[in-house]
Amino acid sequence: QIQGESAFNPVLRLGYNLTDWISLEAIGGVAIAEYNSTITNRRGRDNKPNAPIFEDPDLGEFDAEQRSLLTLQASLNAVLYPLSIFGDAQGQMHPFLTGGVGRMWYEMNSNYFDGASGANDFNFGGGLRILADKNISVRFEVIAHMHDIEFTPSENFTVRDEGTVVVPLYEYPINPADGSVTEQRPTKFDGSPGYNAGSLVLLNWSIGVQGSF
Repeated sequence: QIQGESAFNPVLRLGYNLTDWISLEAIGGVAIAEYNSTITNRRGRDNKPNAPIFEDPDLGEFDAEQRSLLTLQASLNAVLYPLSIFGDAQGQMHPFLTGGVGRMWYEMNSNYFDGASGANDFNFGGGLRILADKNISVRFEVIAHMHDIEFTPSENFTVRDEGTVVVPLYEYPINPADGSVTEQRPTKFDGSPGYNAGSLVLLNWSIGVQGSF
């Protein structure tokens, strides 16, 4: 189980007004954070040929991870200003709704994953623009991101002592029929190699400055 922490997330937006009440925005950003992992249902064996499998081994140095996480995001969003639809948008406050589609990429510093992984992303939310003058405004926004992400298992859990000690990455599922335990590479529910995809919901809030030209 992986638990992310709050991230620093600078974002650049480039928008084009189609009408007075709707615009399109191309969005690109990066998030820098840390994460914590919790290991449950533990089984293990000594790193020796034909060593027996045993229950609840002590957590080793790299099992409970607290590492860095880098996320890249890109999307195309529509921004709707409801007050402008009815021609009532002359004040300083301009609430808006936004939603769009894009892609997110994750790079986790982890012994369990091999390289970065990407996912198609759907986002929606809303916010408020406060006009400072005709061309400059302060923008408050809250957006939810929803997507499924699937990582690739590492070839080995770790390699130590200049390659002389190789610790493989295995899992130990229990056969419900007879209680036996199998040693195998990470395997999906359908029997194919790899990790199952996980569903993520991310909540992003931001304060920024917007210029209109």
